[in-house]
Amino acid sequence: MDDIYFLSGKRTLLRLVRDDDFEFMLRGINDREVTQHILTFLPMSAGKEREWIDKVKEPTSTDICFMVETSEKERLGVMALHGIDHLHGTCTTGAVFPNKELQGNGYGV
Repeated sequence: MDDIYFLSGKRTLLRLVRDDDFEFMLRGINDREVTQHILTFLPMSAGKEREWIDKVKEPTSTDICFMVETSEKERLGVMALHGIDHLHGTCTTGAVFPNKELQGNGYGV
C-alpha cells in the first residue's frame, strides 16, 4: 500500500488515514478500554466508521487526521487536529491508540 509519510521520527511515522486502516480503527473505536477517556461512548457501526474514514482521509485547511505507526510500520493509533485556526495558532486534538500491545513502550501512548 501507499508508504508516503508526512513526518518521520526515530521511532514513529505519521501518514494520512487510508481505506486499509478500517478494521484496525473499527476495533479500536469499539474497545471501551481504549476509548474510556474520549467523547465517543456509543458503539460505532461499520457503516458509521466507514463514513468517518471517508471524511478524514482527505485533509482540509482546518482538519487533518494521521495514522501513527512505529518505524517498523505497525499501527499504533490515530492522532487528529480539528478546527485548526491558522491566525491564532490553535486547534483541538484527538487521539485513539488501540494497539494495547505497544502501549507503555515509549511511543507516548
